[in-house]
Amino acid sequence: MPAHSFAILMATTRVTTLAMNTAFMFAMAAGVVLSGCASIPEPVSDPALVSVMADARIEREDRQSEVAADIRCIVVANQFGDIHLRAGIAERIAYHAVIQRIDIDLPRPEIETLTQNNCALLQVRIEGQHSDSQQPWNVRRARVDIAIAVPPGVVVDARSDVGSIDAKKLDNTIHARTLDGDIQLSGSGDVFAQSVSGAIALTARGERPDRRWQATTVTGVIHAFVEAQVASLTASTCGVIRNQFVSAVIGASANGCHASYLGQSDAPNVVLRSEHGDIEVFRLEP
Repeated sequence: MPAHSFAILMATTRVTTLAMNTAFMFAMAAGVVLSGCASIPEPVSDPALVSVMADARIEREDRQSEVAADIRCIVVANQFGDIHLRAGIAERIAYHAVIQRIDIDLPRPEIETLTQNNCALLQVRIEGQHSDSQQPWNVRRARVDIAIAVPPGVVVDARSDVGSIDAKKLDNTIHARTLDGDIQLSGSGDVFAQSVSGAIALTARGERPDRRWQATTVTGVIHAFVEAQVASLTASTCGVIRNQFVSAVIGASANGCHASYLGQSDAPNVVLRSEHGDIEVFRLEP
């Protein structure tokens, strides 16, 4: 047999074998897929789940408005969800809200803005009463999470209930108050945080040994990340205190509570108080 005829025969044989193998593998794959599909149970419709999803109305609202140059403070009151504070531009307030109506028999939540005594007020309101008397928490009526861009230099007073409050890298003076919600604040401004059972976390930004911090809670834990050159600090709790500052003094009282001191000031710059929650103080190196 000529050499070229033998080469043609071998090539034809390889092509035929490849085609047979491909057909065989395709048949196996089809069988696996079909058998797998046959084993998948039929979807079951859950009427209760469908009803809940149908009633959960999620809406978004964006708005920005100018504020007068003499505005010195902003009050944010949202008892229906979280408050996120972010840096904005001068003489302008902007917010983005995510609204979910849980009780559809109530009117849509409204975000009211007005001005009082050189302060801008931003408040979330829901008219009417909850149709279920067994649901005492306002969050059961609706959920409203709001992110606000605040102008520089103004004092911010943020108030929530079960929602959390957080601020990132702000130079504003911040007053944050919650019941059960957590508070997380970072920046170079003065901070006053208060909760009942929510955790509080404060992080220093920028070298300010004269910063004024005050964190108070009943059962929540406190985490404070403080500059190494902080002038003075005091922490007290009937829980556990951990302090990374070597020069800090930690003592225990007769009732088992603890206190930690750093510096000799009668009016310390950083004051951390929890009745029963733990307190941790971390040293931030420059």
